[in-house]
Amino acid sequence: MFIATAIVAALHVAFAAGESIGWTAFASRFGYSKEKIEHTRALALNQGAYNLGVAVMLGIALGTGDWSTVQVILGFIIAMAIVGAVSVRWTIFVVQGLPAVIALGLVMTSGEGATTTEAETHSSVVAPAVQVQTDVSERAWKAPPRFIS
Repeated sequence: MFIATAIVAALHVAFAAGESIGWTAFASRFGYSKEKIEHTRALALNQGAYNLGVAVMLGIALGTGDWSTVQVILGFIIAMAIVGAVSVRWTIFVVQGLPAVIALGLVMTSGEGATTTEAETHSSVVAPAVQVQTDVSERAWKAPPRFIS
């Protein structure tokens, strides 16, 4: 699951490079004319920046072991791949969405994606839980200390 998620992050770095740095070569592979390449250059740069941001966030979440955030980002990638497949080209889902679907499935089935409470996360540091008495009638009442003047 770690490797699959790292591959998704690496793919998004590659997408960012292709869209922002190498847009002319990247777009010509998809059959864009020179006029369309120039017309869409600014949009591709913006899209590349988003892909780089997604890759960085996914890398940080993966590096810190924040599996809930990894799941959210992978879900976002899948949703955007669906949008790209519907609005631009179906292959976007295959290249961008399918690796994210695989990684998300591996994370969710590994148990790493299970949520834990703050106390469970830091159980080696937290003192054992103390049972709090909530029934006032069983509690001995003590007068507050008096201030000595």
